[in-house]
Amino acid sequence: MSEKKIIFFDIDRTLYDPDSRSIPESTKQALKTLMISSDN
Repeated sequence: MSEKKIIFFDIDRTLYDPDSRSIPESTKQALKTLMISSDN
């Protein structure tokens, strides 16, 4: 199976907050959920 590559543009700062220099907890949780669901 071929490896998929994807590029994200974070226009609305939902993936990274440059003011606090951190990734919001809601984003971390959403990414974990996606990773778990992609394993199935």
